[in-house]
Amino acid sequence: MGECTRSQAERLGEAIRYRTVTLTSPHPAEEPGYAAFAGFLAFIRRAFRRAAAELRWEQIGELALLLTWEAAPAAAPPAARASASASAPASPPAPATALLFYAHFDVVPPGDESAWSHGAFAGDVAEGCIWGRGALDDKNCLMGIMEAVETLLAEGTRPPATLYLAFGGDEETTGFFGARKIAETLASRGVRLACVLDEGSFISDGIFSFVKRPIAMIGVAEKGFANVEVIVRGTPGHSSMPGRGTTAGALGAIVAEIERRRFPARLTPAAEGFIQSIAPHVPGLRGLGLRLLRPLWPLVRAGLTANPRVDALLRTTQAVTIMHAGERENVLPAEARAVINLRLLPGDSAQTALRRIDRIARRAVPRQFSLEVRLLPGATASDPVPETRPAEDLWTLIGDAVLAAEPRAIISPFLVIAYTDSRKFASIADSIVRLHPVLLTSDEVGRIHGVDERISLDNYDRMISFYAHLMRGAPGAGVPR
Repeated sequence: MGECTRSQAERLGEAIRYRTVTLTSPHPAEEPGYAAFAGFLAFIRRAFRRAAAELRWEQIGELALLLTWEAAPAAAPPAARASASASAPASPPAPATALLFYAHFDVVPPGDESAWSHGAFAGDVAEGCIWGRGALDDKNCLMGIMEAVETLLAEGTRPPATLYLAFGGDEETTGFFGARKIAETLASRGVRLACVLDEGSFISDGIFSFVKRPIAMIGVAEKGFANVEVIVRGTPGHSSMPGRGTTAGALGAIVAEIERRRFPARLTPAAEGFIQSIAPHVPGLRGLGLRLLRPLWPLVRAGLTANPRVDALLRTTQAVTIMHAGERENVLPAEARAVINLRLLPGDSAQTALRRIDRIARRAVPRQFSLEVRLLPGATASDPVPETRPAEDLWTLIGDAVLAAEPRAIISPFLVIAYTDSRKFASIADSIVRLHPVLLTSDEVGRIHGVDERISLDNYDRMISFYAHLMRGAPGAGVPR
C-alpha cells in the first residue's frame, strides 16, 4: 500500500475541525452546536468541486445529505431494441442495481481534551496519521467515499450502476434526522437498492490471535439491542433496623443471578460462516475443530466462548451498566434499580429477552420486595437485522475491492455486534454490507470513541482504494443469495 496524497489527508483534517458533536435536541437547527454541522455540509460541497458540479445534491432537513451519481448509459442489446408483439407477456421487473454508500458525520464528545496528544478537533496531519475525533468514526468513511468519487470523475469514469451517497448527522443517537430521513425519501420515490454499504466491521490485524493473517470481517448481519430496567421496591426506614434485607441487597442478588445465567451460545449462519472461513488458516487441533464445527459443536463450544470476542458472536450478551440505590448512608432505600444493556443475537428479540430476564429476576427476588422488569423508558430498542448476502457478482466485487486494498486479507462474512445506521435501509435494500475498509489492531480499535483517535495515512489510502474499486465495478445486479 502507498499513502494517500497530502491534499487528501489535509481535507480529512479540515473535516475533523468541524466540531460536529452529536446534537440531542428534537430541533437540531435550534441548538448552538448546529453551526458546526451547517459549516461541515457547506465544506463538503466546496472541497469536492467535480462532485458538486456533476452529481445531484439534496440536503434533506438539517442533518441529512443525499448525492445521486447516475449510471453511465448502456447500449440496449438487440433483443431489447426489437419491437415486442402485443401478445408477448410482460417482462419481470428488473433486479435492483443501485448501490448506496453510507457514512455519518456526527461524532461523540472528546472527553478530557487535555489527555489528547494532538487536539481532539485539530485535524493534525502528523507522525504518519491524521488525528482527531472522527478520524476513525466516521468522517474518514465519508471523506474516503468522496475522495474516491472525485478521483473517478477526474478520470472521466462513470459507474455502471447508479450510486447514492448518503450521509447522516445523528448516528450516535437515533439516526432519526439522518439515515431515517434519507431512507424514507428513497422509499417515497420507489427506489430499490441492490446493496447498502456502511461501517460496522473492519479488517482485523491480530485481534483474533489464533489467525495470523488479517481478516476482512464483512458484516452481513447485525445484532439488535435493548436496555432492560430492573426495579426492586420495599419499605424505607432507618438503617439500624434493616429487617430481613434491603432493596439494594435484593437487587444485588438479582443481578448476580442474571449474570450467572447467560443466554445460551448458538450458531447463527453469519457466525458459522465467519468461523468456517478462518478455519483453514488455523493450525493444529483447534483448526480441525473449527473445520468440523457442526459435528464437534458440543466439544468446541466451551473453547470458542472462552474468547470474549468470539463469545459475543455466539450469544445474546447482557451487561449491567447502571446500578443505583439510596441517597444517604443511614436510610434504607425504598427503591433500587439496575439497567442491563443487551446485544441481541439474530433469533432473539427485545421482547423475548425481556421475558427471560423477568423470569430469572422473579425467582431471585425475596418475597418482601416488589419487582418491576421493563424495557428502559425513553430508550430505543431494535431487533437484530437478519443476514442478507449480496448477489454473487457483487459479493465477488467486494472481496476483490478488499484484496486490492489489503492483499493478505481473508474474506469472511461476519456478524456485526455494534449498532449501525444501515438498518434504517433494510426495507428498501436487497442486502446490507457493513465494512470499515481499514486494517486495525486492538489498540487502534480502542481509540474509536477513545483518546487519540487517529487514522494512518496507509489506512486512509486503503479506504479510498476500496471505495474507488467498488464504484468502478458496481454491478449491483442479480438476485441476492
